[in-house]
Amino acid sequence: MSYIREEARAEAEAHGHEKRPILQAIRAKCLDCCVGQPKEVRLCQAYDCDLWPYRTGKNPFSASGGNPATLKNASQKTPE
Repeated sequence: MSYIREEARAEAEAHGHEKRPILQAIRAKCLDCCVGQPKEVRLCQAYDCDLWPYRTGKNPFSASGGNPATLKNASQKTPE
C-alpha cells in the first residue's frame, strides 16, 4: 500500500469511517440526503446527482445485481 493511501485510510478511520462496500456507502449517503427515509430515496428526483443511479444500493449497469447480503444490510442501516 502506498504512503498516500495509508495516510488517507488513517485519516478516514480517525474520523470514524470503516471499510465497507461502495454501494453501501452510496446508499448511506442517499439516506442521509433524504433524512433517513428509504421511500424518499426511491422517489428521489435529483437526476443530475452522480449517485442517483446507485441510490437503491444496486448497480443498474451490472448484470450481476450485487451481493444480496450487502444490499440487505445497506437498506437496513440509517445514517447517524
